[in-house]
Amino acid sequence: MLGADDVELRAVTSAPRDRALAVPADAVGKRLVRSLSAGVALTAPDLEVPPAVAKGDPVRLVARVGSVTAVAPG
Repeated sequence: MLGADDVELRAVTSAPRDRALAVPADAVGKRLVRSLSAGVALTAPDLEVPPAVAKGDPVRLVARVGSVTAVAPG
């Protein structure tokens, strides 16, 4: 996952200006979908939102229908 220290704003030379992310904060909290060299401009297709949970993480399943709620560990 990318943090604020992983991205910086620079003049674009390696991607079309209209495709490069203009705001570094747009990349924070996302992850790369492929390896990139340092200094390469980030574009939206280079990034994805990581899943909210990972395999093996404990979760709680909640189902609501009207006033009835069922909860189970998953």
